[in-house]
Amino acid sequence: MQISTLFLREQEFLDSSLGDLGIVRENLFHLLALYENDGLSREDLMERSLPVDRKATRALSGLIHQDLIRKETFYQQKKTWKLFLTEKARKVEPRVRDTLAIWNSSLSKGLSEGERAFLQRILSKISRNTEELVDQPVLDLEASIGQDL
Repeated sequence: MQISTLFLREQEFLDSSLGDLGIVRENLFHLLALYENDGLSREDLMERSLPVDRKATRALSGLIHQDLIRKETFYQQKKTWKLFLTEKARKVEPRVRDTLAIWNSSLSKGLSEGERAFLQRILSKISRNTEELVDQPVLDLEASIGQDL
């Protein structure tokens, strides 16, 4: 099974499991970041490698619309905003975490501890490769693709 297929299946599972709460895969990771540390700013989200672009803005707007987070504006040296969980988000946190645990458990079902550790090492390497790829300028990317062929 390819990684892209896993991604699509994860999206289907998460959307069907949490969609009735207004939580879909594209906004889940921002919500999880807030579960870990409520009151994050735009800069905080970027430090956690979460995208703060148009898609992220749409995801965050969806969470606000679903009354799962609220945005507060602060005026100090410059206008900034921070995101905070609502009571509704706190109430659904156990279900969100349980859903993720079910997904993660199903992925590793039937694997030995050694296989799980090996898989984790491989996925970490793949993740680092994607970070390097995304961070490369387009011209460098074309050169590296040519080298690998």
